[in-house]
Amino acid sequence: MNQAIILDIVRDGRLTRHISPYQETRGTSSLGKLLQVLWFWLMVSYLLSKVRGLRFDVSIAEGIPGSFALLAYKWFGGTRQVVYYAQDWFTSKPLLQVLDKVLGRLCDATWSLTEYIHISRHLGGSSVGKTKYLVVPPIYDPHIEDIPTVSSSPRRICYLGSIRRDVGIDLAIRILASLKSDGIEVVLDLVGAPMDSRILDELRKQVDESGVQQQVVVHGFLDTASMREVLTGCICGLALFPGGSSNYSNYTIPGKVREYLECGVPVLSTGSNAFAEELLSHKIGFVVDYSFEWLRRAIGLLASNHDVYLEYARNALEYAKEHSSGDGYYLAIEGLRERRP
Repeated sequence: MNQAIILDIVRDGRLTRHISPYQETRGTSSLGKLLQVLWFWLMVSYLLSKVRGLRFDVSIAEGIPGSFALLAYKWFGGTRQVVYYAQDWFTSKPLLQVLDKVLGRLCDATWSLTEYIHISRHLGGSSVGKTKYLVVPPIYDPHIEDIPTVSSSPRRICYLGSIRRDVGIDLAIRILASLKSDGIEVVLDLVGAPMDSRILDELRKQVDESGVQQQVVVHGFLDTASMREVLTGCICGLALFPGGSSNYSNYTIPGKVREYLECGVPVLSTGSNAFAEELLSHKIGFVVDYSFEWLRRAIGLLASNHDVYLEYARNALEYAKEHSSGDGYYLAIEGLRERRP
């Protein structure tokens, strides 16, 4: 069994390694992985269809494999209608674009998290009929009632997700050292495992060279409760997506952004992301260029001005509370039930 090596917390002033239970899937092609998942869900759909009384008017699946599984389930007689809920747009994946197009034609309705996904799909020739398409934003699940008391020194910032290059972690480490020279101590919490074990060596080298060994904590994968405990102690969360239109994350509302807001954590994101306008208009985060100067300015402001942090943190939590209703889902489902095939 292959296992990914991840950095443990800082111990004795240095970053150390340990083995995580996360299994890598090297050696299997993307097409092979997709076929394995499709076959698994096909079998699940078949077995579920044999359960007496398990019949549905509307079934919804997030993503491609689950949607194909539900189409099979419909064919087996388990559901009347299938909704393909698209979370992302696959900018550089021709095969997934084709599958997206097929699902848009075969499913009874296509939902998207943002309008940007639908626009990009249309430009790519995979548009679906207007009667089948709907933007259905996510439902937020705020985890706290009020903003917790965060440490005044050191301040903490966080990154949630796979640890990889070009997500701003290298910039953040440089900023820790820069702020430290100005007398502002900031700790970076990284929650997630690396995409490639070589990234660990690069990260450890940069941390040592920057002299911030005590200011970088890599938690690895955490259970949900532990992850939220880490996030709620932070003054901002990093959600930087370079690459513009070539980065699929810029078409959607990334999961890390939702987790930050649900914990009352202001978001730092790049302007090309579909959620950037919401960050600005609701004052729940800052939109920055993917650069040292812009990111340092935003982190420095939140770390040094507690009133600004509180304003944005309260706005973030309030935004999550205001978007925690499932009314949009219920209306969309009822609309489908009213036009049963």
